[in-house]
Amino acid sequence: MNKNCETLCAPAERLPVADIQTEHDRIKSHPCSEYFNFFPLPVLVLDSRRQIVFANKAFTDIAGTGELLPFLAKRPGEAMGCVYSDAGPGGCGTSRYCRECGALRAIMQNMENREHAQRECQLLCRDETGSTVARDLMVSVSPWETPEGTFYVLTLRDIGDEKRRQALER
Repeated sequence: MNKNCETLCAPAERLPVADIQTEHDRIKSHPCSEYFNFFPLPVLVLDSRRQIVFANKAFTDIAGTGELLPFLAKRPGEAMGCVYSDAGPGGCGTSRYCRECGALRAIMQNMENREHAQRECQLLCRDETGSTVARDLMVSVSPWETPEGTFYVLTLRDIGDEKRRQALER
């Protein structure tokens, strides 16, 4: 993983929101993008700086907004309310806590190898009341080569019930 003076983990650089909006418009006009809304699982499309350029309806529905605009240009942990997303100098993926994040590891592995990556992730999130809630997720990331460049398709599957069942069986 690349490191620089602005981060304790993954690269911190970001594109301005206007540039992300341009990327979003290109992705949205791509013929394949309409199929993302058919997926029952939440899907995020990230750029090379791990910023969200597109999300499907399943993601915006679980986020409670029904629209993408609040998440455009954010990173996954920021969009999902991770308690550590603002602990690092560059946001999600840049704090010392992020070194153990399964989602970040899957994203960085995928960006490095250009092959499908999958990892478990326990995300600590704040809910509407400000309480901390643990969310067990299976994060899958695959590269998506388009004429506009490489993007990274991230799917999120809630595995909380599986984890609880495994704990009870033990």
